[in-house]
Amino acid sequence: ASQNTTAETVVIVTQQATPSFTAPPVCQGEATLFSGLATGSNVAIYGWDFDDGEFGSGQNVSHTYAEAGTYQVTLVVTAEDGSCPGEITQNVTVNAMPQPTATAQPNLVIYNGTATLTGDAGISGSTFTYHWTPEDKVTDPYSQTTQTVPLTSSQAYTVTITSIDGGCTSTEQIVVNMEGSNMTATAAAEPNEICEDGSTTLHAYPINGTGNYTYNWTPTNLLNNAS
Repeated sequence: ASQNTTAETVVIVTQQATPSFTAPPVCQGEATLFSGLATGSNVAIYGWDFDDGEFGSGQNVSHTYAEAGTYQVTLVVTAEDGSCPGEITQNVTVNAMPQPTATAQPNLVIYNGTATLTGDAGISGSTFTYHWTPEDKVTDPYSQTTQTVPLTSSQAYTVTITSIDGGCTSTEQIVVNMEGSNMTATAAAEPNEICEDGSTTLHAYPINGTGNYTYNWTPTNLLNNAS
């Protein structure tokens, strides 16, 4: 004769973890916060692979990319015992950081002189904005190339260069040096009273400036040496 019996057991079904993550615009050489999210039961472990040989753990992690490019970032989440893992891989674009230079032509001006300032992002393939400060010392603070106002002292300028793609920002400073000071001059005749058809000697007395003076007397037709 045959025998039949029954038995029962409990099977616990744990919801599969489903991860996602966000990251703000990523700039080369700057720390960026990656924020992980996950649905599922008892999700406790977050593991990151940043695709540049570096790894991280935790729901929110900070990472810095040394080189620009596109990286496949992977987030794996599991329960505390490692069960019911979930994985997601997303492309993350790391934007190049500007490598700025600034030039002034000339970089040495005389009193009340001007110079032309030019900024260069140092990399290609992107569009950039430019901002010169102090704004009141240039004619166009938002142009890549701008003219200084007439200078009465040496002046330091800072250009901030920002990439349109990713908003990566770098700054560079340059100094326009000034030579000399405000120049004035007086003139005298010796003697200062002469007869008709007589002659006198004219003297020029410049003050300040650079000390390198040239002279130009007028009217030239009445002088034996107008310079």
